[in-house]
Amino acid sequence: MTPTGTVQSDYKYSFYRGEKCKHCGLAVPVFGLGYLAESGGGEFEEKGLRPTDNVTSKKLNKFYLDGDKEALNYFVERFVLLYEERFKGDINFDYVGIVPSHKKGDYNQNLAKLGRALAERLGITFKLNLIERTRTTQEQHKINNKSDRIANVKDSMKVNGDVKDKNILIVDNTVVTGAHALEIFEKLRDAGAKWIVFFCIALGNKAKKDDFDLNPSANIKASEIITKWNWPKVDQQARLLHKAEQKHEDLPKANPV
Repeated sequence: MTPTGTVQSDYKYSFYRGEKCKHCGLAVPVFGLGYLAESGGGEFEEKGLRPTDNVTSKKLNKFYLDGDKEALNYFVERFVLLYEERFKGDINFDYVGIVPSHKKGDYNQNLAKLGRALAERLGITFKLNLIERTRTTQEQHKINNKSDRIANVKDSMKVNGDVKDKNILIVDNTVVTGAHALEIFEKLRDAGAKWIVFFCIALGNKAKKDDFDLNPSANIKASEIITKWNWPKVDQQARLLHKAEQKHEDLPKANPV
């Protein structure tokens, strides 16, 4: 489809990251609208964000820190377009939830507004406390090591309500190492959920080279992306080398003299 309205001028691609769950081996599907800027510092660094080096980070700062309504509407429109391109007629969600804040029982109110507005646009039930923080954790942006981030949020959340055989969409502002996504994915799987998908505004840039660019003109649905695309992405040079090696192996072997 062709993007329209306020997002048309800078709407290009969305991005897919599908790190495997170490327990079940399934992809933990994360669809992002863009990436965090590469440099850091100041107020935004302290709050786990990045300065306004690109469109995504600039609008994310306005939305997450200030509750800017224009930025909120922009992200809702972008998520709706992503849904219509990849999920409509393919994966029908039963509930929309959000990732809770690091404090026990708490949710970022701006992120809640985004999740609720998106659910309303898609005609899906929004459940604020679908995922609940059961203990206060250290803020993730203050932890650099991925394994430490995973340990920090381990068993810090629970699923509320019956999600057996339900399709769940979880919204977050950023996914950097994927620690929260991995933990929530496992909790929802243990509770019997069927499809579990994450939408985020910005992905961490360190794994950018491993992610898939989703061209809006490509008619590929989410279920195919999630089940058939193996993350991390192999670069073009490696793919060509692999094809050349396969072609060489398929050549008829000469009879021994």
